[in-house]
Amino acid sequence: MLIKLNTPADKVDEIINAMPSLKRPTVSDLYKTGYYAVESVVDKKEVNLLIPKLKNLGAEDILELRINKIVY
Repeated sequence: MLIKLNTPADKVDEIINAMPSLKRPTVSDLYKTGYYAVESVVDKKEVNLLIPKLKNLGAEDILELRINKIVY
């Protein structure tokens, strides 16, 4: 599953440390907002527990997207 979310700048390190990923999450600066967009591929089995945890850490606008294929 692909998890995408927005987070305030002061929460980004805590959010990233809580997110599993294949390598490391992708982090992008949201233009003139003090927020970051974070995305990561996570195991489907972890999503139901992960989303509430991320929400409690300050994540906002969380998207869960199914991945059809990953090519390594």
